[in-house]
This record gives sequence, structure tokens and C-alpha cells, in this order.
Amino acid sequence: MAEWEQIHYRAEPIRTNIDGTQTEVTPVVYDNPNLFGVGVQVPDGSFQADGFTFPRDMFGTWRGAQILQAYDGLECPPLQAVYGAGSRLPILHIENPGLPEVINTVGRERYDEIMGATVPESLVDQVLSLQTQQYAPDLRAISDEVQAGTLAWRKEFTEYGIEHPDEIEKKAQEKLFFVENSVELLHSAADSFGLIPGTPGYEALADCVGSRLHHEALGQTDDVLRVAFGLVEADLALTFMGLIERKDGVVLSSAGDGEDDVRLRDADSSALKRAAQWSVSRSTELVPGTVDFADAVETAMLEISAVEVGIQDQLTHRMEQIEYEYLLLEPRERPSA
Repeated sequence: MAEWEQIHYRAEPIRTNIDGTQTEVTPVVYDNPNLFGVGVQVPDGSFQADGFTFPRDMFGTWRGAQILQAYDGLECPPLQAVYGAGSRLPILHIENPGLPEVINTVGRERYDEIMGATVPESLVDQVLSLQTQQYAPDLRAISDEVQAGTLAWRKEFTEYGIEHPDEIEKKAQEKLFFVENSVELLHSAADSFGLIPGTPGYEALADCVGSRLHHEALGQTDDVLRVAFGLVEADLALTFMGLIERKDGVVLSSAGDGEDDVRLRDADSSALKRAAQWSVSRSTELVPGTVDFADAVETAMLEISAVEVGIQDQLTHRMEQIEYEYLLLEPRERPSA
């Protein structure tokens, strides 16, 4: 196998038409640094696979391999459509033109059985054991399966930072409470960054400001500084997603090469200064352009960056969470910025 190429699951072989030729293939859960998805292994040992770099969903791709079983003796379907059919992400169902044909071929009853089947414990164990590798399977998928009733909750999940669906819902309500009680403040901050309410940019700001990580990091800090920090965090998350979109055309992969790291650092520096300027303008009567205003901005930048440095690893994880939560929204809930 090539470097980093892994097969996490093999289904029973089927015979299917590939490029007009009847061939025996094995449906698999395929993994390499640039793609995690559903695939087939052909007789020469090579693989044809499709999916995404992110999210690295072990269970959705496992269901995709089950779906392929229905194509025994038929033309091999587009693997992208099969991957989307096995996923629990609404966007991969709604924006999947091949989904109706996949369901029609599999049969609605069998499809529902596959989507409702208990996920194998062996796959859960793989997800956990692979967390030490650079391209680890996504942990949020475990929460999603627990919520769907296809996986029983284990106490050990908390050791990996996996949240129970009830905890996720509780945080969502906490976020909603804070956001609903800070609308004017959020609108003011969003306006300073050109973020329009109802767009992904504004939602990223609200999500960052309402997150528990954000609250725990800032403690009893006043709301202005809390929102200023949220501006920096949201801007970084949007830059992160922008780099992803620039790479693959969709917000479903990972940024992080050297060039991207430079862009993220530049974005961080710019956002930090703009957020500090908003913070000073909001909380003082100082006049922009004066020495006192500039000094206050420098102080605010130090306060914000001190928190940022202290939780850098958590911020990286938070950006990935935001990306995942963005994918959970249906397209009509994700108006263009």
C-alpha cells in the first residue's frame, strides 16, 4: 500500500460493471491523507474511492460499503453518491443528485435498515485507537451515532473529549441564551468586521462567542472583551474555511500547508488589531487617531492575545468543530456571505 493508505473495513465481494466490464470488487472503507471515503478494491489490488478529506467519517463510509452490496451484478454507481447516502450530514443528502437513484436501487426498506443498523464495536475501537495518527477519524461522528441510536454511550468516550448528545444540546441552549441577550453587542461587533447577520460569517461569530470554551477561557471577563475575542476567533475560523474552499471548491477538507500557515498568522494579526480597535471604541470615549486611543488598543491586543496563546490547541479544535457544525446545516440555513 502507499504511504498512509489504510483500509478500515472490507465488505463481502460483489460483481459489478466498471467501465463496461463485469468485475469482482470488494467494497471498503478507504483512508489516505487526502481522502476518507467509500471505495472498491479491484482484482489488481488497486482502489477506486471517493469521499472527502474532512469529515473523516468512519461510520458513514461503513454504511456506504453496505450500500454497495446492493449493486451486485449492476453498474457500479458514482462512489460520491454512495458516500453521501451513508452520511448523516444533511448537506450530503440535499446536495447529492445521485441519492434518489441510490435509494431506488437499494430499496427504501433496505436503505433505512442500513442507516439504522448498530455500528460495529470494532469500528468504534478503530476510531479511538487511531486518534494518535495525524489524519485521525472524526470523533464527532461518535456523538452523532449515539444520538441516532446506533451506538451505545461508553464512559470512556469522555476521555477522548467526545460529548454526549445531551451535552451538545445543553451547550447549544447556553449559546442561544447568550446570543439572544447580546444581540446589540454582536451586531456592533459584526458591523465592524463587515459581517452580515444571517450569513456564515455572523454565525461563526455567534458560535464562537456562545461556545463554552470561549466562556471558560475568559472567565468573568466583561462582555465587550468577550465579544472582541470572539471576533478574532471567528475571523480565524472563516479564514480556515476559506483556505479549505480555495483548495477543493467545497468546505470539506483540511488546510495547513506552510503557505496556509502564513495566511492564518496574517489573518490572526489583522483580526486582533481590528477587534481591539472595536473593543476600545465600544468601551471608552477615546477618539480614534489619538495617542491615548492607540495605547488603549495596544493594551486590548495584549489582553486578547494572552487568552489566545493560552488556549491555542483548543482554538484549533474549535475551528474544526465550527467547520463540522457548518456542514450540519442545511443549504437553506447557510446563505452566502
